[in-house]
Amino acid sequence: MTSNSRGLLTVAIIGVVIMAGVASADLITPTGVTASSEFNATLTAAKTIDGSGLTGDGSAGSTVDAVQDNEWWASAGAPQSITFDLGAVYAEVTKMRVWNSQSFAGDYAILTADIYTSSNGVDFTFEEALSFTDPAILGVGLSEDFAVNYSGISHIKFDIMSGYQLYLSRDRRTV
Repeated sequence: MTSNSRGLLTVAIIGVVIMAGVASADLITPTGVTASSEFNATLTAAKTIDGSGLTGDGSAGSTVDAVQDNEWWASAGAPQSITFDLGAVYAEVTKMRVWNSQSFAGDYAILTADIYTSSNGVDFTFEEALSFTDPAILGVGLSEDFAVNYSGISHIKFDIMSGYQLYLSRDRRTV
């Protein structure tokens, strides 16, 4: 992982939707979320599951609402993590939809994250490492879908390993 001159990793997520089974209608609404840190009292992890940052219902056509206060920002420092409580044990989780931040105060999007799952919220098992598309390439406000195959889980944890950072020179680097 490359570090910037300040050695900081600040990341943000606007929203996450989890889907069970094979039909996109089987949306799972997480009942809780915890994060290793929160940037301040406004940019909290709860913003990732309350729908406040989205213009729609979590379907693929939903976009971000362009209100910076409607996203979660982690405090500086790596690694950071965010854990979603699905509210029940699901036999099959097949897709995750993530609105990665194209922050309106600068870029703090996730580049890579290790994904862990749990059936009890205590004991986590590594599932996979995910690489996220740069939101500047994906398109501001658009979601990214990940096909997954998780069984018997009640929690999904993102351990954020690296992020995108936009500097005043407008060249994109990773931190």
